[in-house]
Amino acid sequence: MSHSSPATHFYPDARILVVDDEPLFLAYLKKILKGAGYQQPTFESDPLAALELLRRENFDLLLLDHNMPGMSGLELLNAMVQLPIEQQVPVMMLTADDDMESRHKALALGALDFLTKPFDVVEVTTRIRNILQVRMLHNELESMNHSLEQTVQARTKQLQREVNERKRIEEQLEYLGATDIQTGLPSGMIFMDRLQQSLLRNQKISLGTALIGLHVVWVEDMGERDWMRDLAELLVEQLPDASVMRDEHLSYMVMHSVQDQEALEAIVRKIESLQESGEYGFNIGYVVDWVGEVSPEQMIQHARDNLRKERRETQQPTSMKALLHQAIFEHHCAPFELAWQPQIQLADGRLSGAEVLLRWNSPELGFVSPAKIVEIAEQEGWIGRITLWLIETAVSQYGSWMRQGVALDHFSLNLSAQDLLDGACQQQIKRQLERFEVPAERLCVELTESKLVENVTQGRQMLRELQQMGIKVALDDFGTGYSSLSYLKLFPINILKIDRSFAVNLMEDDVSLAIIQAMTQLAQHLKMSVVVEGVEYAEQIEVLKRSKVDLIQGYFYSKPLAPVDFLEFYNAK
Repeated sequence: MSHSSPATHFYPDARILVVDDEPLFLAYLKKILKGAGYQQPTFESDPLAALELLRRENFDLLLLDHNMPGMSGLELLNAMVQLPIEQQVPVMMLTADDDMESRHKALALGALDFLTKPFDVVEVTTRIRNILQVRMLHNELESMNHSLEQTVQARTKQLQREVNERKRIEEQLEYLGATDIQTGLPSGMIFMDRLQQSLLRNQKISLGTALIGLHVVWVEDMGERDWMRDLAELLVEQLPDASVMRDEHLSYMVMHSVQDQEALEAIVRKIESLQESGEYGFNIGYVVDWVGEVSPEQMIQHARDNLRKERRETQQPTSMKALLHQAIFEHHCAPFELAWQPQIQLADGRLSGAEVLLRWNSPELGFVSPAKIVEIAEQEGWIGRITLWLIETAVSQYGSWMRQGVALDHFSLNLSAQDLLDGACQQQIKRQLERFEVPAERLCVELTESKLVENVTQGRQMLRELQQMGIKVALDDFGTGYSSLSYLKLFPINILKIDRSFAVNLMEDDVSLAIIQAMTQLAQHLKMSVVVEGVEYAEQIEVLKRSKVDLIQGYFYSKPLAPVDFLEFYNAK
């Protein structure tokens, strides 16, 4: 498996051993691991039997309970020190308390991480995935070291290439552990460490530690700009003495030392001032610790709770949710519009197709981010209404153009996996294609992997049914979020859409270029087409041509266009 991307991969075949004397807890962890897609977890309630397993077999990760009869977790850790180097395994301790002395002993014996009961499912699966990523990269490094030792005498030039590759993987490993790829901010692990240090330091010097959360509720249409990275840079620039982290979906956390309430309010005002440009709107919630008696995890949870409370309190009758409900149910989606962004065949510059994008320019709110529309609609159960309108409107427009002689190979719709899984959406697609006499092979359905992986079996069946109708399937925003090469084997995919963040950084970042090239080669091997989003400069096009990308879209050729403007663009091409 290739590890050219610093994004986190998923390893369904990883061997995970769980040791805990509580049957109910073992059953709970079994449900979590199976639900996350891990195929080979092993569960053991007897620590002595677990030690024998570790002596006989190789595992990729050990989840170890701290308090067990007969042999404690610490005693088992101590016994594992005697295992051969090739059988050493990363250990995550499971504990129901915050005994720092026991944690220090466990760390001294080689434990890498701790999970405190009761667990958050997302936290468990994320931490497991991160440790396995590091484990697999270390394994790859060891494999390359062995290869270097065997070939150093015979292949001097090849040796240099492998040394460079080793260095690249080491850099990726370091980058993975320290950086959030989408924003360039410190990773959650680094942020938590800084928060812990701040709490300890400020307790000694009588300062408070403030944790300020902000949740983005709308973003002005800024074209292909990476607004999440832009906002992160603005926060860092506005608060140079703070630490900033991207938190949950569309949220950030800002940590800052404060002397008193007045200092805290000054920091909040600085953050609020970022809305004055009109490019962003967000809610703010915060928490302050003055005595150093809370953990970093508690601080973050309190800040999230206060942020959610602030979001609820600011929802007035004329809020975005109310206006969206009105647009969908009272006006039957009439306030929405579709924009068509051209997709260009890179080999010959031909206009090959278009991605259809949802637009809502509200008289009360101005332009509303499509991501925000989808977020609210999915939360409230309204997304199906939008999806049905989107399908009918887009297929109708494409059918009209076909009758006018417009020769586009395809058009792409971003649809919700949530809707497609219930079957009604597929029937709507079939009905509208027949109604407007549009061949099914002209339609491409774009889905994001984060929704598909929530139910792998149903998702795979749904994609097969679409393909049996003749419809193409594209995996959107590949390279971000939960991206894993294993998904390309799990799901039947025709087109791979590489996220625009890689194109944006293409000319300044060798890693982005390497990632695009690796993805393109892999896609070609799997007989998939590759589309790169976010192309804005001629220099990017030349690089992408050499990488043998199939299609590109972005502001270099055109922004998303209203139907009448798209037709003009087509005639000009």
